[in-house]
Amino acid sequence: MTNEKWTPVPIVPYNIKYLVSNLGNVKSIDRLVKYRQKTSKIIAKRIYPGRLLKQATSVEGYKFVALKIDGKTKQIYVHRLVAMAFVDGYDEGLVVNHKNENKTDNRYTNLEWCTQKYNANYGTRNERMRKSLIKTKKGNHHENTI
Repeated sequence: MTNEKWTPVPIVPYNIKYLVSNLGNVKSIDRLVKYRQKTSKIIAKRIYPGRLLKQATSVEGYKFVALKIDGKTKQIYVHRLVAMAFVDGYDEGLVVNHKNENKTDNRYTNLEWCTQKYNANYGTRNERMRKSLIKTKKGNHHENTI
């Protein structure tokens, strides 16, 4: 089993608040927060430990996380964060391919940078699309009845 390794998220300014792992996890870092106590005017400090972020699933089936900076939230796909941090070969315009075709498997060993054309024709996608189209055509077939 691969040991989980963490590195700052490879997108500025999120790199100061979040970490991404080679196994597809994202977490916030420990942070020191100043606050005013309710019963006095004393400003206190508290350390909030970092936590694993919840991952949601997009309508396309990909996992994403919501990263926040200065009150603004940005949703970012986990596979892109992992690939940017741990997979060599990034270049502008490339996309991330899941080698095993499982959109939720965001381990760095399952990801590769590729062109959109390569990704669209990868693996069993074309065969699955063909079967889906055949099924749709059969489902829409209506016989004339008198």
